[in-house]
Amino acid sequence: VLQILLGVLLNAVLLFGLFLVVLKLLFPSLRLRELLTKRNILLLTIGSLLLSAMDAILRTIWEDYRPISIAIKLAVGLLILSLLCWRIFGKRVHQKTAQAT
Repeated sequence: VLQILLGVLLNAVLLFGLFLVVLKLLFPSLRLRELLTKRNILLLTIGSLLLSAMDAILRTIWEDYRPISIAIKLAVGLLILSLLCWRIFGKRVHQKTAQAT
């Protein structure tokens, strides 16, 4: 059981780092400090933990999970990144609208 938990936590840490690198590559004009707000860190942590836990659970329950695991991981990862990007762009548009009025 401890090995499974450590595997999930290690995967979550790796995914967190990967998501952070991808976000920095997507938004090169933003400083890392702007990307690492409390809310973004919380969203990235929850998304990474959910993705890692889902991978561990599906691997033990579903026999045919291995062949399609990459597609599932990419789809969930894309959803997490899309939500985070929507949050960043939504915040910018809202600030510009508020300044214009």
